[in-house]
Amino acid sequence: SPTSFASNSYISGNFNIGLTIVDSYSGVNSNSARFFYGNTTFNSTSQSFSTTSPYTIYFDTRNFANNSTYFVYVNVSDNTGNVNTTKFTVYVDNELPTISIILPVTNSTMRGINYFQFTATDLYSGLNFNSANYTLDSILFSIPCTGSNFSATCTSGLINTSNFADGLKTINFSISDIASNQKSNSTNFYIDNNPPTISINYPASGAVVGGSVPIVATITDLSSGVSLAQFRWENSSTGNWVNLTCSGTNCTGTLDASSLIDGNYTLKVNATDNGGLYSLQTITFAVDNTRPMSIRKFQETFWRT
Repeated sequence: SPTSFASNSYISGNFNIGLTIVDSYSGVNSNSARFFYGNTTFNSTSQSFSTTSPYTIYFDTRNFANNSTYFVYVNVSDNTGNVNTTKFTVYVDNELPTISIILPVTNSTMRGINYFQFTATDLYSGLNFNSANYTLDSILFSIPCTGSNFSATCTSGLINTSNFADGLKTINFSISDIASNQKSNSTNFYIDNNPPTISINYPASGAVVGGSVPIVATITDLSSGVSLAQFRWENSSTGNWVNLTCSGTNCTGTLDASSLIDGNYTLKVNATDNGGLYSLQTITFAVDNTRPMSIRKFQETFWRT
């Protein structure tokens, strides 16, 4: 009896045929087990099985037409010369299934609760739903499929993406058919559950500035990247948002403090990443554009009074 396949089943590739052969009385003549195959137009020459149980031999179907039918014959005798020939029917399927990824969309951004999905088709032996899976961050997950064995949609359960670190991800989907042909397909996407981080490097909180003041901030986003960074000043009135220029994580701009009246201010820096997440950082500073009074000017003012 076959151990690696069933009669009337699909096989593929260089298939390892395994058989259990028993004889209750004189025993199996292990050197007599022979294998040959045929279809409606030819029969192959016979080949020897391995000489120990389970008896095995490789049947190379890689050059056979898909969905073609072959008859596998096993001829064996016992130690008293009794001969038995058993016939099995197999079908060839070397065609891979197809996979089309629906979610995630390539280079898209996911956050919060989400799910993954792909469709699969197979022309001959049909899809093996139990083999469907995906791999993310080197972790293998099974994924359920619905539909027919020849066309199905496979959809994960709800996924909490915050269980994975933010950043660029590669997800790989895989499914096999009944003949064990395996197909994989992968795509890249971003997980982004956290807004950019902002550190204002200059001016320092509590600094006193005047004239043309450089604004320097370090802005980091581990996932989709920073799309916009801005600053503005505030006190009893509010300045306009001014775009910062970023090179990597270093973002710079210039505040014209010479146009501001002396006093205390708040500096605000915001950042938005490509996934739409927003963050804000603030410090306080003071503006002093008034020059110190000279000694002579002070004396003139003093004596006049």
